[in-house]
Amino acid sequence: MTTKLTLRLSGQVIENAKRFAASENRSVSSLVEDYFRRIAATSPLTAPKLSNKGKTKVVAKADPKASQPLPPSTQSLVGILGVTADDDRREYRAHLEAKHL
Repeated sequence: MTTKLTLRLSGQVIENAKRFAASENRSVSSLVEDYFRRIAATSPLTAPKLSNKGKTKVVAKADPKASQPLPPSTQSLVGILGVTADDDRREYRAHLEAKHL
């Protein structure tokens, strides 16, 4: 079953993502889904659970303060879209100001 997800991204990120997806003969949705699957596969928060006499036990817990290196598949995506967090914040702020002021 597929479900719609709305993301708010800067225009430049969207254009770069569309260009990249086209070069890979894929859709932006498939890129995002693949990225989310890879994150889930490597995250202790979504690790498989073991059954213990009817009780569910989490195999590992994530320490939010721990600074762990990104998995190679994720690290390879860093910077691919060519925008910074500041670019995104500025655009979102402008969006909110236009909407509410």
